Amino acid sequence: MAAQHVGKAVVVSLDLKDFFSSIKQGHLQSIFRHLGVEDAPSRLLSELCTYKSFVPQGALTSPKVSNIVSSLTFGPIIEEYCRSKGYTLTIYADDITISVEEGPVVATGVDPIKELIRFVHRTVQRFGFRVNNKKTKVMRRNTRQYVCGVVVNERTNLQQKERRLLRAIVYNCSSNGLEEEARRSGQEPEEFIAHIGGRLNWFLQLNPDAAETLKQSFRNSVQQYRSRVEQEMGGRELETQAFPIQAGVDTVQEQGAIVGTS
Repeated sequence: MAAQHVGKAVVVSLDLKDFFSSIKQGHLQSIFRHLGVEDAPSRLLSELCTYKSFVPQGALTSPKVSNIVSSLTFGPIIEEYCRSKGYTLTIYADDITISVEEGPVVATGVDPIKELIRFVHRTVQRFGFRVNNKKTKVMRRNTRQYVCGVVVNERTNLQQKERRLLRAIVYNCSSNGLEEEARRSGQEPEEFIAHIGGRLNWFLQLNPDAAETLKQSFRNSVQQYRSRVEQEMGGRELETQAFPIQAGVDTVQEQGAIVGTS
C-alpha cells in the first residue's frame, strides 16, 4: 500500500475519528444482507464482529470489516474523485492516504490540496463518519513523508527511529547473547525470536538491501542460542518455531484495502 505513494510531491494523510466505534452492529448486519447473506447468518456474523454493539479496535476482524464498510460507502466516491484528478488513493481501516504530483494553485485561486481535504470531509460525513482534524497531515517532498509508519519519499523504508531500534537490538543479541536481550524485553527467547524476526521481515519487505545484513546477524544469534540450549539438553532437539523469513506479512490485497492509482 505505501509503495503506491513513493516519490510524490505531496502526500495527504487523513484519519477517521472513532471510525471503528462508529460502525454499529446493525450497520454491519445491513451490509452483510446487502452482500447476499441471509437474515439469521447476517445477524450472527455482525454479532461475532462486534463488542457491545460496535466494531472494537484491535480485534483481528476489525480492519477487514472496516475495509468492507469503506468499499460500500465513501470509498468509491473518493476513489472516483481521485481518479478524475490523477491522484493516488489508498484506504486501510481508518487511514485515508492520497498522494499528488506537482499541484500548483489553479487559475481560479483554489488550492487543490485544500479542496481535496474539504471533499474528503464532506464525503465521509455523508455516511456518518468524521475526519480527525488533529491527525490530518500534508507532507511535501522536502519533509519526511510516511504512510502507515512507512517512509515513502524516494523508496519504501522503515522510519529512522524503528531502523535504529532494530539495529540496536540485533547488535545487543550478537554482543550479549539472545537470551539476555529477550530477558530485557520481558519475553521468552522463542517468543522474542518470533517477534524480532517478524519486524526484520517487515523491514526486508520494505528495504531488502538495508535489512539483509541485520537479518543474517540475527539468524546467527538465533542459531548460537539454539545450539547452546540443545547441548544443555543433552543433544535433544529444541522445540522451536521456524525462524520467520517471509511469514506474517499481510499484503494490502489480502486485507481488502482500497487501492486506487492514478
